[in-house]
Amino acid sequence: MKICEFPGLILLLAVLAVLLTFFRATAGSGAASDDAALPAWTGSGFSDFLQHLQSLPEAQRQVVADSFLQMAGPLPLIEADTIAWFLYRGSAAAVTIAGDANGWDPATLAMRRIAGTTLFYARQVYEVDARLDYKFVLNNSSWILDPKNPNLCYGGYGPNSELRMPGYLPSPECTPDPAVAPGRLEQGTITSAILKNTRALRIYLPAGYDAARPKGYPVVLFHDGLEYLSLGAAKTVLDNLIAGRRIEPIIAVFVPPVSAAQRIEEYSGATAANLERFIIEEVMAQVDSAWHTSKDPAQRAMLGPSLAALISAQITFHHPESFGLAGLYSPAMWPNDRAVLMELLASPKPFTRCYIDVGSYEPSLLGDAARLHEHLRSVGVMVKYREWHEGHSWGSWRAHLKEALEFFFPPASGIERLEKGEPELFTLYPAYPNPCNAGMTLEFDLPRAVEVSLQMYNLRGEVVDRLVEAGLQPGRYRYRWDAGGQPSGLYFYRLRAAAQVRTGKVLLIR
Repeated sequence: MKICEFPGLILLLAVLAVLLTFFRATAGSGAASDDAALPAWTGSGFSDFLQHLQSLPEAQRQVVADSFLQMAGPLPLIEADTIAWFLYRGSAAAVTIAGDANGWDPATLAMRRIAGTTLFYARQVYEVDARLDYKFVLNNSSWILDPKNPNLCYGGYGPNSELRMPGYLPSPECTPDPAVAPGRLEQGTITSAILKNTRALRIYLPAGYDAARPKGYPVVLFHDGLEYLSLGAAKTVLDNLIAGRRIEPIIAVFVPPVSAAQRIEEYSGATAANLERFIIEEVMAQVDSAWHTSKDPAQRAMLGPSLAALISAQITFHHPESFGLAGLYSPAMWPNDRAVLMELLASPKPFTRCYIDVGSYEPSLLGDAARLHEHLRSVGVMVKYREWHEGHSWGSWRAHLKEALEFFFPPASGIERLEKGEPELFTLYPAYPNPCNAGMTLEFDLPRAVEVSLQMYNLRGEVVDRLVEAGLQPGRYRYRWDAGGQPSGLYFYRLRAAAQVRTGKVLLIR
């Protein structure tokens, strides 16, 4: 039999030869399937994958990179708790990153493109508990959110992508709880004869507001008030803290600048002195006449972020008869050659109590905040200073609002000061009776004025009761704990005073 007698067979063999040649060629040109390319990579993180990808011929890299991104899930990728890998895939010629970590300067952090792909990457190291806002900048002109990051932080200029390192814990107080009785928000406007303008005014009244409540309600006034409601979740935070008995029921006053364009003038410019009069003589006069407020300055706070912190410090300092508590978030003390800061540093006691909150990614503000903190400590002002691995952001101010409120307005509790004076040692005495069937008593000594936290925990390490969150003077104290509806079991109590901690345990038997 001669092969030429079968022309169909000859044609079939020719087609097979052509197909075999084609597949051999495409296998070396990057047309291989994802399944053929991916098994060669056995690493566990992006650093391993990057090394693997760069070892491949350029023609093979795009399909491998695409497959990796499809499997990667939400971005940025975190390695070893402190390394963040930012990734972007697109046809841009250049991609940079602007955010809290680099002062929103896109020129300082360029992403690198992997040859043969449209994949850009940048590696950065941050603290394990850092939380930072950022955006990608394409071709030095187009600012966009990270397409694969689901976490957003809303600010005055719209949303930003939010990097959350593994140790960052979102604040649950910012999330509405349907089981919590909400306070009431009164909406209105106020016309100022002093400033000759009209602006919005919001008043928060706690759930169960009682016009006959003894001594009236503590008051907190928020500058940048409407943003505290829309971006700072202030009403939700107040509702949750009051319902959880973490603060006293309070009245809140939300005052915005007359306009965004005039905000700087009102908080630090030519009209700041008149704004001061407007708050004291018109806003608070109206609030005090309409609602059952405490007139005790030690029960009245004023707070705000950035320049709103500056005006809060100025008004509280100039009017100690009206406000004794200053809450300063990311305080921008630099206007007018730091005139307000100089006044505060020259005063023997600027405030009754002060809370200072600043981010480590706010280098232009850190020095002034620390300087004020040290002065307040040196003159005996009860001050709480917190520094976070965050930036100049509503994400930070919202999450930490509870810190100032709990510091200023601790709930009424069963604490009793037995003796004044200054004990030699910080001491927590054993609980009695122990075992107990309804409650027990704790006593402790404080050798100096300090912030105190006393909490009860169950065996699972969960907080079952916050007994004391307050600044206390030196002396011996007694606290009587009512076990209420707690089930039988072993409980632990922890007393924290500044950096010192003491613990004990008590057995509850029903």
